[in-house]
Amino acid sequence: MNYVFALFLLLVHGGWSSWSSWISCTASCGRGTTFRERFCSHPRPLFGGRECDGDRQEQADCNTEPCPVDGKWTEWSSFSECSKTCGFDGSQLRNRSCTNPQPQHGGEDCFGPAQETQTCGNRECPVDG
Repeated sequence: MNYVFALFLLLVHGGWSSWSSWISCTASCGRGTTFRERFCSHPRPLFGGRECDGDRQEQADCNTEPCPVDGKWTEWSSFSECSKTCGFDGSQLRNRSCTNPQPQHGGEDCFGPAQETQTCGNRECPVDG
């Protein structure tokens, strides 16, 4: 009695797994990138079956809102002329502005005064007499 064994191999074409979760964004603001992936394992191609069609990875922009910019002061201006031409109780002013850069997108304001005053005067006033 002769037995003939035949082995039939069925082609198994590859199928994609579910997408993974998105990974953490590469930036917290100002445009970053995230991606997710899937695998050709549901099922894996067997016996000459085709690989999965399509992309294994998917990429997307994330956290595209602008980053906060904290304000910084400009240099102080020169002091103004003394408010009095004689005496010792005059005053001078100098200014700076919070525009180097100015705060943007929720950034912090500059800390400290925008104006300074100092006393001035360098001579006695003449006395009539």
